[in-house]
Amino acid sequence: MDILLVLDNLSGKCGANVKIALELAEEWSTHGNRIYCLTRIDNERQVDHEKEKYVDEIFTFVAQEDYDLTLFIKNNEWNKLRNLKKIQLMIFNPMIFLKMMDKKFFASSAIRKRYKTNIKKVCFENRIDAVVAVTEPFYIAMALSSAKIRAYKYWIMLDPYTNNSALPNYLKIIRKIWEKKVFRRMEKVFALDFVWRDIDYLNRNLLKKAYAFHLPKIAVGQESLMIKPKSEKNEIVFAYIGQFYNNIRNPEFMLQLFSKLPSNYYLYIYGGGSEEIVDKYKVILGKRLVCFGWVNSDMAERALDNADILVNLNNSVSNLLPSKLLEYINTGKPLLNISKIAECPSLEYTNKYPLCLNICESRITEEMIDSVVKFTKDTYKKVVAHKEIEKLYSDCTCQFISKDILNYIVK
Repeated sequence: MDILLVLDNLSGKCGANVKIALELAEEWSTHGNRIYCLTRIDNERQVDHEKEKYVDEIFTFVAQEDYDLTLFIKNNEWNKLRNLKKIQLMIFNPMIFLKMMDKKFFASSAIRKRYKTNIKKVCFENRIDAVVAVTEPFYIAMALSSAKIRAYKYWIMLDPYTNNSALPNYLKIIRKIWEKKVFRRMEKVFALDFVWRDIDYLNRNLLKKAYAFHLPKIAVGQESLMIKPKSEKNEIVFAYIGQFYNNIRNPEFMLQLFSKLPSNYYLYIYGGGSEEIVDKYKVILGKRLVCFGWVNSDMAERALDNADILVNLNNSVSNLLPSKLLEYINTGKPLLNISKIAECPSLEYTNKYPLCLNICESRITEEMIDSVVKFTKDTYKKVVAHKEIEKLYSDCTCQFISKDILNYIVK
């Protein structure tokens, strides 16, 4: 079977969603399927040749709109500007204004049309049997849903679209209309479990098109990590890898908690965001807070390997989950899991992990501090055997999920 995967980009800066899709596609190819990929390129996002190994052939087209808009917002530090200054910039940059309006109210119609055209072209020239759109961004699914092709249409939904906590209600109403239309035109929609759980606005017939799956991040056949000797300085390294957001993943509580922990507990942060909050705690924690900034995937893997205890900071919404969580679990190392809400989707994964302490954000008490210290002493230099991880999370492997999805796609 010939399957076309439609993705946002294949650059070295592509997000976790693209990596998940490529790993699924690689597994599909082992079952005798031919995998094609369609993606856009611009001045910043060119195809990373390392990713060519996942598919049989890659088709690209140029789309500068997002790049131009992102560059403009970044250069002008848009989020820090007052409304009057934003209006002034719009007056002198009418094309940027039009691109902003197109993205916000018309689901990036210019790029969407280009995706639609290229989907039709690739399907016609290569006799594609099935097309799979992977989102975000949502306009990829919209482009596929409106393309007049003979191939079956599928959608892998890795992020929520309508139920986005940052959106005003009027935009949610618009998005709900678009999302329902896309659902109607798809054969099947494959959504991450915590994304699907929050879609309560679909009718019964549309709900039948759903298939919910877990994050496919647990490796099969991996060797258990070797336990490294204790540090001569008696330092215990906690590591956090990822992004902070002031609204949904604010690091204030996590950093405040660390300021109360023993002086030999060090927190290494690999990533960025919420700089003002982090800078404040650099002063409070001093050398105990080490910030490496954004790092490449190789350094991120070394960070996992060198840490004594891993830290997962969750979101303040129930339909988003840091994809790093399953990568942490995959290491077998002790995990400090910090939730912001009682119905945190991470708990479904962490409650069965043998070396995990779950903490829900609240007032920091002596009892909470003592629980972290006790957990650290009890689990320091311990590791869960990878065979046990594979057994506990058998439905979180790429092999399991790719086979299930493929059973729906192959006709």
